[in-house]
Amino acid sequence: MTHLAPQFDEISAAGGLYRRRATTSECANLGPIEPKAYGALKLGLRELPLAKIGFPGAIIGLSGGIDSALVLAIAADALGPDRVRTVMMPSQFTADISCSMARAMATKLGVRYDEIPIKPTFDAS
Repeated sequence: MTHLAPQFDEISAAGGLYRRRATTSECANLGPIEPKAYGALKLGLRELPLAKIGFPGAIIGLSGGIDSALVLAIAADALGPDRVRTVMMPSQFTADISCSMARAMATKLGVRYDEIPIKPTFDAS
């Protein structure tokens, strides 16, 4: 009997270890790549020993875009919302919708959200 362990999940298995080459049909039936990639990223972040390097959690700069939304989702899922803090640093070039989207993402995932405008710093330089 052949068993295929789930990818990027922690499991305990009894029995011997063995290697076997997967067939093309088995590889084709492994399903879509996106959930596997998300699981790999989540596991990698969760296994990162943040406490050992002196960090209580993660700070993520939000832009209101899809890239920072994905990073936020992975971090909140892997570490828990209480260990994630987000920061939006709008300037005079930041669209209102970007701030609204960043705030909405943080609120929906239950993470701390801070907004620190950088226009005064920009104007001072």
